[in-house]
Amino acid sequence: PEWQGIGLGGCLQQRTIDYARRRGVRGFTADVLATNAAMLGVFQRAGCQTTNRLVDGAYEVRMVFPGALES
Repeated sequence: PEWQGIGLGGCLQQRTIDYARRRGVRGFTADVLATNAAMLGVFQRAGCQTTNRLVDGAYEVRMVFPGALES
């Protein structure tokens, strides 16, 4: 609990995005429980285009990096 809410998730996500972009990855998908508002917020604050689709109590989050072409 002492590590929650201090921005660690956002930092890790940004490092992962940077690493992926350098290797040609255009985006991510993730499944996030509908009750996990904190993690949904991390995705919203990442500065990427996101779409969410609720499926069986979890959001399927699709994130496209800025400047990436969608196929």
